[in-house]
Amino acid sequence: MKNITFNRTKLFKELWEKPMIQNAKYYKINVYQITKIYDDLKIPSPTYKLLFKL
Repeated sequence: MKNITFNRTKLFKELWEKPMIQNAKYYKINVYQITKIYDDLKIPSPTYKLLFKL
């Protein structure tokens, strides 16, 4: 298994710019795994309510 090092700031920016599935494909992991990484790093994800306000 390959180790991947994540940068919290970069992940935060990517999460708010692109859909989570695109980020998962970029890192070659599934959405469940990237969601767990966001949770572990305490990266807040945009909610539908917030996105509709933008």
